[in-house]
Amino acid sequence: MQILVTGAAGFIGSRLLAQLTQEHEVFGLSRRPSASSHSIQMDLSSGLDTAALPQHIDAVMHLAQSDHYREFPERADHIYAVNVESTFRLLEYARRAGAKRFVLASSGGVYGYAKEVLTESAALRPPDFYLRSKQLAENLLFAYESYFASIAVRPFFVYGAGQRPTMFIPRLVRNVLLDRPITLSPPDGLLVNPIHVGDAVRAFTAALTADFSGAINIAGPDVLSLGEVVRIIGHNVGREPVVERVADAPGNVIGDVALMSRILGPPAVRFSEGVVEVCREATAEPAIEGR
Repeated sequence: MQILVTGAAGFIGSRLLAQLTQEHEVFGLSRRPSASSHSIQMDLSSGLDTAALPQHIDAVMHLAQSDHYREFPERADHIYAVNVESTFRLLEYARRAGAKRFVLASSGGVYGYAKEVLTESAALRPPDFYLRSKQLAENLLFAYESYFASIAVRPFFVYGAGQRPTMFIPRLVRNVLLDRPITLSPPDGLLVNPIHVGDAVRAFTAALTADFSGAINIAGPDVLSLGEVVRIIGHNVGREPVVERVADAPGNVIGDVALMSRILGPPAVRFSEGVVEVCREATAEPAIEGR
């Protein structure tokens, strides 16, 4: 199978690339050179140069996303260009190149906060511009369902070694290590079920051959309060988390994994096991050692 993977040098993309190249011919598109034998260097915020892409492709896996998610409205143009405009351009490319499948990396954040566990049929209430751009990308994707299988994968708090320190779990680890207060709403903080990057890669890989079109959550096997999360982190780094109690939170962010388990396979990495590598990596950083 010939597969185009965007975001191929990213946190999930680089691992997915290593997995897929064992069995498929993979074209890795990213701003930086990727490990793919067909590495395509391109900045999607400047547009999609289809002349640099293969004339025929069997599947497109669109993992590239803007890294300016906290910079609205200053970088709204970048967010829209990468998350929305490039999705449209890639969908048109996939249609013309004869693709049979398009897999989009969306986000569990498109649901917003909720008291209940979030199934794929739950209403979408993205709370900010970045997540609204993810919803727009999904809307574009599902308009092409008559041309190829269309899957929007919605990850919930992916974590693992090698992740940017500004992301959710690495940021919590560094806050615990540096004695920065972590705010918890009653009784013990919001509830989440983060997914380890290994489980995320397995889910994306399975999406390539799944008999399915539509949106699908991918999340971890453990539903934990934020208080439990930071206590597990504290145990691993040998620090007592500093917490502050605040007013009630707007809700939780728990992804239902029933559909994932049936279609892509269940998550396997328990949070208490997967977070060890993140803690080990953070404690080895010179800036942390010299706190």
